Amino acid sequence: MTNNLKFHQGDSAIKSMVDTIGLPWITFRRANAYTPVSKLSVIGVPWYDRDEWKETRKLCEDPECFDESYSQWSSHAEKAIVALLRRGEPFERISIHAQEYANWCGQHKVRKNRRSRIKYVQLLLKQKLIP
Repeated sequence: MTNNLKFHQGDSAIKSMVDTIGLPWITFRRANAYTPVSKLSVIGVPWYDRDEWKETRKLCEDPECFDESYSQWSSHAEKAIVALLRRGEPFERISIHAQEYANWCGQHKVRKNRRSRIKYVQLLLKQKLIP
């Protein structure tokens, strides 16, 4: 699955969130009764509890991409959620578990970095939305 980000002039807040906490934007095609295919865009918000955030930051090759502390990350994530709600953007919080993410990286032979975290969240979001 590819990252289908397309920003418009008024989307600077969303672009900033994507850059800050790595929000993957995913477009799915979904059949419904009225049209053969429609698009559903959902933003997957990577969500960590304090311990999982620390563990994920430790095991990743790019700890500089993380905020300095869990409190900072949590504050940015909450602001992103508020902005998404204000804009009416559909989103799902996707819980990240460090060991499961590390296992997934090993199985797929990918580095533990921002790119693989986004792909991992996309996969979990897809599994959550399309059973």
